[in-house]
Amino acid sequence: SMVESRCLLLLLLGLASSSVAAKQPNIVFILTDDQDIRLPAGKTGSTVPYSNLGSLEAMNHTKQLLINEGLSFNQFFVNTPICCPSRTEFFTGRYYHSVGAPSGSCMHVNAEENVFNATASLFSLLQKAGYVTGVFGKVTNDQTSYFCTKKMDGGMTHIGSPCDYNDYYGKRYFVKDKTGAKHIETLPEAPSTYQTSQIGNRTLNWIRSVAKDAAPFFAYIGPHAPHYPATPAPWVQNTLFANLTAPRTPNFNVESPDKHQMIAQNAALNSEALTWIDQHMRDRWSSLLSVDDVVAAVVNELRQQGILDSTYIFYSSDHGYKLGQWRVGCSKEQIYDTDIRVPLLVRGPGVAANATVDALTGNVDLTPTLLELAGAPLPSFMEGKSMLPFIVTQKNAFVSPRAPAVNWRQQFLLEYKSVGSYYNDHCNIWQPGSTYAGKYGSGPRSPTAHKDPCKLGTVGNGNWFIGKDSGMGFVLFKMCGVMSSQSGPFQLLRGRHGNKLMACPARVEGWAKPGVRGIRLQVAVRGRSVSRAVRLGQGSVPDDQPLQQHQPCRTARAEAGPGHLRGLPGHQLPLKWYAKGGERIGSVDVCVCVC
Repeated sequence: SMVESRCLLLLLLGLASSSVAAKQPNIVFILTDDQDIRLPAGKTGSTVPYSNLGSLEAMNHTKQLLINEGLSFNQFFVNTPICCPSRTEFFTGRYYHSVGAPSGSCMHVNAEENVFNATASLFSLLQKAGYVTGVFGKVTNDQTSYFCTKKMDGGMTHIGSPCDYNDYYGKRYFVKDKTGAKHIETLPEAPSTYQTSQIGNRTLNWIRSVAKDAAPFFAYIGPHAPHYPATPAPWVQNTLFANLTAPRTPNFNVESPDKHQMIAQNAALNSEALTWIDQHMRDRWSSLLSVDDVVAAVVNELRQQGILDSTYIFYSSDHGYKLGQWRVGCSKEQIYDTDIRVPLLVRGPGVAANATVDALTGNVDLTPTLLELAGAPLPSFMEGKSMLPFIVTQKNAFVSPRAPAVNWRQQFLLEYKSVGSYYNDHCNIWQPGSTYAGKYGSGPRSPTAHKDPCKLGTVGNGNWFIGKDSGMGFVLFKMCGVMSSQSGPFQLLRGRHGNKLMACPARVEGWAKPGVRGIRLQVAVRGRSVSRAVRLGQGSVPDDQPLQQHQPCRTARAEAGPGHLRGLPGHQLPLKWYAKGGERIGSVDVCVCVC
């Protein structure tokens, strides 16, 4: 299916408010990257129709918290289906032709002047309306220059965003703290650098710090997922979407000589290309599991802070995606429904639950909508329209229910000029014989895994290992011992003090569901199981006490905050284990469970 682009230039004047509202709600805006809502799970040997959820099917928390408990827009489109232009349109309420195109340096738009150094961006206008603004994650392409080189921060009170947003394990973050000081933070080599978790945890920490302040807040959260290469978190198990394939829609891998050149010229996708497309589909859905964690954690944090009922949450994507449609392996940029239709989910005061909107809306409408929510005046140059008449339909303490929209648009403008070398298929993954191993050993494409002696989950390659307790959480752990494939994954080194065996420093990272209090390191020494309780959030445990005999998890519970995201900063644990006098110990099995 396709929404036709028409040459339609509209000047849309918003209704300006005379003053800032007396009582302003908090606002959270989550913007993913390349997330489709048209591509369902494939069925082997069958043609499948498009869906209305697409990759949202992978996100159970989001479906429950934002779709079932909120509002979904069925016809929400982007003016330009590629990253930087679409994002600039989101943050300005203006069309492609009005934000520096086609001579701008960021995929033909001028993001620097319109977003990062702007006085009339969403961030700046909300800040002028009395909001503190927190920015976490990808804002637009080229933010490495805007943030990390030029230190731009237009309208942004607090910033915690990756310099290398295309690297899911990028270590450099541009930080602007509560004092206004700006610096580059470099993270250590660890699974906790996984970008989605970093963005989520930085957001949670900031919300905690501003939740009780008098001023309302605006939190922008920009996960890079599921953008190529769609690297899943190392704790995502490789069996979750093992049988998932890209959907063979009616236009999948079909010849289209009647289409424009970018489609008509495409050769058929061979078996190797189809294999990679299916793997990319699995990676995309796997990477979205961490975004789903962020959604759940943010909602939980707002509830814990007592401000969920005074906060609006918006969720969208900068554009959709193709996976084999019209013989395009993986890309966007086209005028087709797969590329231009994106999710818009909303929950908050006065928003009906489990409801839908069919009005023709788009990314240029987001900024006018949020400004009206904030009671801020809408600049006359904005070309989008406030969607509040479709959103706030019930009585609440912040915004009066709006009358139904009159004379709403019946057409939506699409614009773009293709980008250089990836005008069609920009995913460079069709490489014969190429393989992929997860950065920290586990993950959906890891080729091998060591046996987990505790049968708790996958133990991955390298020095980082993952222990899993069903339904409770995950823990990644690293020991300084030497690998021993004959008798378990670790061989402890004999210490310098008699029979003391050294396994230090250990490093533990993880997350736990609300109510989970701690973890237990369990060590099997020649068949005898001993364990030590470790508190989540605790930097160390006494290093000179012998491990106790194994005890049930319930006895090892300890103080810790609930709702930790996967990828917490690691804790150094200088553990030293004793053996009985004179007993020779060669190797041990180590596992971790969550209590």
